Amino acid sequence: MELTEKSVLMESPAHPYAVSLLSSVPRIGSEKLPDSIPGYPPDLRSPPRDCVFHPRCPYASELCKSIEPPVAIVESRKVKCWLYIEK
Repeated sequence: MELTEKSVLMESPAHPYAVSLLSSVPRIGSEKLPDSIPGYPPDLRSPPRDCVFHPRCPYASELCKSIEPPVAIVESRKVKCWLYIEK
């Protein structure tokens, strides 16, 4: 079976914010409440100039708050996250 971008995102997300988003989706038949994402989404008229996900990312560091991350290749996928950049 060929994996589509959608199936790869849903089955194996690489970006920490994508992982958080997927864990916040309610599951049919589950008694467990979904995890919520802390904080508030950024104002789309004035998004952060650095990593746009840092205000709500549990892995955000000072680097995320000051410099936009470059693109990293993770398992043949592009991910814009400092966690995947060698320092």
